[in-house]
Amino acid sequence: MPAKAADVQGQEVEAAIKKGVDYLLAHEKASNFETMDPKTGPAAGWASMQGAETALVLYALLHVGEGNGEPRLRSDSKELAPVVTWLSGVTPKSTYCAALQSCALALVKIKDTDNRSKDPAYVALVRAVDFLLTNGNKDGGYNYGPLKTQPTKTWWDSSNGQYALLGIWAASEARLEIPSNFWKLEDTWWRFHQMKDGSWSYSDFKPGWPLKASVTMTVAGVASLYITQEFLDTDTGTEMHADPQMTAGLAKLEEEFNPSTNNLYYLYGIERVGLASGRKFIKKSNWYKEVAANLIKWQKPDGSWESTYAGNVPTNAHVAYALLFLARGRNPVVFNKLQYNGPWNARPRDDANLTAYLSKKYEHALNWQVVDLQSNPEEWQDAPILLITGSHDPKFTPEDIAKIKRFIDAGGMVFSTSDGSSEEFTAAIRKSAAAVVDNKYEMRELPRDHVIYSQAMAVKVANPPRMLAMSNGVREVWVHSPVDMGAAWHRHAYASEAMFQVPTNIYFYATGKASPRNKLQSLVVNTTGAKASKTLGLARISYGGNWDPEPGAWPRMAKLALRDFGTDVPITAVKPAELDPKKTPLAVMTGTARFTLSPDEIQQLKTYLDNGGTLLADATGGSPGFTESFLDLVKNLSTQATLEHIPATDPLYHDLQDHSSDHSGQLVQYRKAWLMANGMAREGKLLGLKKDGRWSVIFSAEDLTHGLLGTNTWGVLGYAPDTAQEIARGIIESLRK
Repeated sequence: MPAKAADVQGQEVEAAIKKGVDYLLAHEKASNFETMDPKTGPAAGWASMQGAETALVLYALLHVGEGNGEPRLRSDSKELAPVVTWLSGVTPKSTYCAALQSCALALVKIKDTDNRSKDPAYVALVRAVDFLLTNGNKDGGYNYGPLKTQPTKTWWDSSNGQYALLGIWAASEARLEIPSNFWKLEDTWWRFHQMKDGSWSYSDFKPGWPLKASVTMTVAGVASLYITQEFLDTDTGTEMHADPQMTAGLAKLEEEFNPSTNNLYYLYGIERVGLASGRKFIKKSNWYKEVAANLIKWQKPDGSWESTYAGNVPTNAHVAYALLFLARGRNPVVFNKLQYNGPWNARPRDDANLTAYLSKKYEHALNWQVVDLQSNPEEWQDAPILLITGSHDPKFTPEDIAKIKRFIDAGGMVFSTSDGSSEEFTAAIRKSAAAVVDNKYEMRELPRDHVIYSQAMAVKVANPPRMLAMSNGVREVWVHSPVDMGAAWHRHAYASEAMFQVPTNIYFYATGKASPRNKLQSLVVNTTGAKASKTLGLARISYGGNWDPEPGAWPRMAKLALRDFGTDVPITAVKPAELDPKKTPLAVMTGTARFTLSPDEIQQLKTYLDNGGTLLADATGGSPGFTESFLDLVKNLSTQATLEHIPATDPLYHDLQDHSSDHSGQLVQYRKAWLMANGMAREGKLLGLKKDGRWSVIFSAEDLTHGLLGTNTWGVLGYAPDTAQEIARGIIESLRK
């Protein structure tokens, strides 16, 4: 069991989700999940709730399937297709039923989208939305419904209200047309009923009923305002605009935040607010990890959960709420938006809407987040890209620059865009980018044939947006748009297609078209508690060239060595004259272009090898120029003119040998870009020089260095990260003492 939030691992969450899914599917009966008895159920009339329980369970299961692609959780699977059919036949008689029916059916995949009006699930979705639109109070409030059965036409219930709004929002996401005045009506209702301290009350059951602040309804109010503002906030100015009521609501929510309660209704609301706001932290707490750790502890052996919320609610509903929290909250994060002291959020929905576009386009559940400069840069690494927007100089301090550098060095990419096409912001970004890399590289304008104009979506407009970028010789580490992209994202301006296509291509470039990592699949290596039993000193060779394009690569490998096989790998950067095989038995040399060593440096390197040192070299990114220069260098290091192929059975390949019955080769994996350029391959391609029965020189024309970061940037020609790390492990283990 995870002792605390920091210990929560992805596999633990996945195991809890699977157990919960298994529990629900085991309790499916007669093509539904109904367990409430309409005759003996509690007050409020369970008869009117028929379908609500099944809808909530289906909604949760479809969300889980969206995130992990499990075949049995598809809407057309043998497990869920009968449930979809049953639920599509239910005519809603209450707000909860219609709202949850809308949420679930909005996720159902319609086979014939051109004739969706004939699909039973779509017909039922329209029916549910019509119920919600016609059974609210005139002022926008909701109760259990239908309206004609209620004792007064003004009685309201915030819980019903938030679910009605959630149901109609879900339908709008499924491309149902919702009257534009609906969002304004709901926004006005929620703002009018907010209490002075920022909270919301549950209900006014009858005239004179005292209004009392409710923790769960404060969460509901904040979540509801995020929905309405998605449709109402179309301001594309370049300055941030305050929303005092939202601010007050968030402050109250944060004051009352309690990740230790097992009120699953409340916790699902927290998850909705967390995702809608992009907040990674609530009250300085990683809300997802805190609650996930508790849910794992609370789960029963049969996979179910119970909750303190409403004792008359069936177990199926509690399990559904827990699954919704665990599944939605761990979805991959595309862009972490950086909060800084300036107009970082003039368009509050820009990142959210861009992420939603990507999610719909590629049918994969994705999230976005906000991170700040007070947090550790390792916290930013759950997303491949750090998004920075603004219109003025962010005035990053040296400490801020150092944090952004740590993120980039760890394999991350920065993507910035200038609100209002601000020249001041662009100039400041150029300066900041140069400072991050110690002025080793500079921004240049990208040619129209660069992959960010074609990686996943071809940008075909006559004048695509002008883009700037800075490369470290291996990959683009910072991409900047001097033209205003955020305005199009914020306004859902999909007609400006290039404004969505370019960032989509940037995302696929940064991830190498690999499956996105979920939020808990961090590349950060935690060495807490790890102890070393052996040591290997490692020297990074500094020479007159781009000798250190990926500064974070070998330090990360050193952490892996300590954590995974108990080896301490102290790293020092040295010039050839400082090489000492007694201190550093392994020397590493890399680069991204042609280079030349002086005769003295060549002799110093030769002396190091003659005295027992081992040289490992690779062409970072797969640079042909570095390969050519290194092969020329080898001719001066040994009378043996050429390097020989290191056989597949050599221990340097560590655990990559194929243990299949036909012993057909190694389980070596290459990056997609390398495979596209070179064709399929299974064996490693390491070359070496042997001296006194050992490999004194090991060379890879295929990238190893970038692979040690664990990232999958497109265009890197070399080994996949896992293979690169196993090769590095094999070399370290062959030399450590």
